[in-house]
Parts: sequence; structure tokens; C-alpha cells
Amino acid sequence: MLNFQWLIILGFWLLDKLEQASPALSTLSLLSLKDGSPTALRSIHLLLVAVSLKISGGANLPFVLRDVMGLEPEKFNGCSTEDIVSAALGHIREKYKFDPKDPLNFGEEHFNTDPTLSEKALCLVYIIDASTVNFTDDKLIEKLTAIRLKLREKGIPQVIVMTKVDEACPLVKKDLKKVHYSAKIREKMQMCSDKVGVPMNSIFPVKNYHEEIDTNDTIDVLILKAIEQIVYNADDRLRDGAI
Repeated sequence: MLNFQWLIILGFWLLDKLEQASPALSTLSLLSLKDGSPTALRSIHLLLVAVSLKISGGANLPFVLRDVMGLEPEKFNGCSTEDIVSAALGHIREKYKFDPKDPLNFGEEHFNTDPTLSEKALCLVYIIDASTVNFTDDKLIEKLTAIRLKLREKGIPQVIVMTKVDEACPLVKKDLKKVHYSAKIREKMQMCSDKVGVPMNSIFPVKNYHEEIDTNDTIDVLILKAIEQIVYNADDRLRDGAI
């Protein structure tokens, strides 16, 4: 999943890019959907959380990352597909506590009946672990398919950030610059595409910051490229106007 160190690194570079992409750009809502593979820890995020990034001087960057509870294969574990779709459409207010057994319904306290543009997701980001994607449960795939089809009807672009590429391929672990030359990583990307239904050109391999103290240019380039493409997808959705 995206960790906060990534977000801090990204912030200083994206402002000019966003302004170039769309001078009239309002807040972009990028909803991230964490991996819920059987080998992953159960989701510890229970609330809908929005993260705004700041640059020096205190100004906010013109987009928001909204994080949701992760998916899990079991029927009443992890975030419900109904809540993820509602969150993407802006119908769930911030700080709503997800309940896998009881999705939010129209008329309840945290249901937003008239979301603003900045409350709607302009891009859905699936965060998937490259080292465990081949173990993904079929029941989880069914949930992902339901989400993808419902949001495709709404015209919301969907991308995958495939994390932990260094753990999925010994060649890449030795030299991260070989990530785009690795047959193993391409195989993992194809697996993500087949399972989730997202095309290969919308899957972005990255390495997580984990034990590093200082930033690393090669890690940053992959992360920045992923975020750049996410923002461009969101900007295309914004320009489309049918929101």
C-alpha cells in the first residue's frame, strides 16, 4: 500500500505538473484500494481517511488521496463492495467507520446525498502486492470484478499500483533499474491484468520504501511515474465533464 513517505516525496514535484495539465484543476480525489490477499495482514484501516499534501509554505497540493479499508476474500471481512462504490461516487463522508457486515445506506448519518466534485473519486487505484498476487483468492477476484464493472459504468478510470517488485523478482531486487526488463515482473503485471481486468498500460510497478532512511532516485522515479499517470487519468476524467 502507499506509505506516507512516498506521499511526502511526491508532493514537491507534482504541483507544476498538475498546473501544466489543467490550469483550472480542482481537487482531484484519488481513491486507493488496498490489497487484501490471503497472505497479507488483515486491514487495520477502519475509517475513510483523506490525505492532503502540503508543500513548503503550507499550501495544499490540488489533489486528495482517500484511503479505504482493504478488501478481503471472506464475505463479511474487509470493506464491502457497496461501500467502496459509494466512497468512489462521493456518497461517504470522511471519518465514516467501515462495517463489513453493514454497508452504509441512503439516509444514514454519514451518507452524502449530494457530493461535490471534489468529494468524488476521479480515479480508483488498486494497490496490489506483486509478491502475493498469484495467491489471490477467487472470492476476492469476484469482489474486484463487481467494483470494476460498477465504476466502469460511471466512467471512473482504474489503475493498479503493483508494489514490492523487489520481493517478486531476484533480478529486480539486485538492480531496481531492470524492473521494466524483467520477465517475472511482466508476468506479475499480466496476472494483475487478468485477475482485476485493468489493461497492462494502466499497471505501474513500484518498490516500497521500507527500511530506507534516505530517499532513493530509482525508487522515486517509479513512484513519480505511477502518480503522474494516475493524475493524468484523473485529469482526463475531469476534462470529460460527465461527472
